[in-house]
Amino acid sequence: MDHQHDVAAFKREAKTGTDTDLKSWASRTLPTLEEHLTLAQNTASKVGAGGPAAKSATKGTKGGTKQP
Repeated sequence: MDHQHDVAAFKREAKTGTDTDLKSWASRTLPTLEEHLTLAQNTASKVGAGGPAAKSATKGTKGGTKQP
């Protein structure tokens, strides 16, 4: 989720930023962040983390472990 928030923030800055240097940097950095997001999503899907299944697996649990 951190990657998603970062990508959204960088997209917003690249499109609507008022500081030209920061806007330019965000535009140049955005493709790298998007690639990291894709890699994170692919990894999460391979290990079964981060999706709806992961959320339901910990539902009704405390600290990520099932309670007796």
